[in-house]
Amino acid sequence: MKCGRSPGKEPKMIISKVVNKKIKTEQKAFLLPFKYGAVSLAHKTNATLVPFAVTGDYVFHGDNLTYRFGKPFKAQDDLEKTNKYLYRQIGNLMRTSLKEEEKRKKAKKKQK
Repeated sequence: MKCGRSPGKEPKMIISKVVNKKIKTEQKAFLLPFKYGAVSLAHKTNATLVPFAVTGDYVFHGDNLTYRFGKPFKAQDDLEKTNKYLYRQIGNLMRTSLKEEEKRKKAKKKQK
């Protein structure tokens, strides 16, 4: 948080928010479109991109998050194609993780 002060006025708080790329609905998770920053930077610096997904409900000191990593790849000259490829890879990782989480939850309910 930043605190700004105008002359003769009370200080006001400016709160910065991080926007999550994932929006959950009842049973599906959708990804918002990716911007080209990561792909462009990777292309300019010849860096390797590693797609990854984090799923689950965060609980302080909990162990219910799933981290899944995809196959590393290099950005191509066509940034639009590379961005779409990265988007598809991360979407696939998320779908796989969410399906596995659903199976685990059903198995826990059957045990009870």
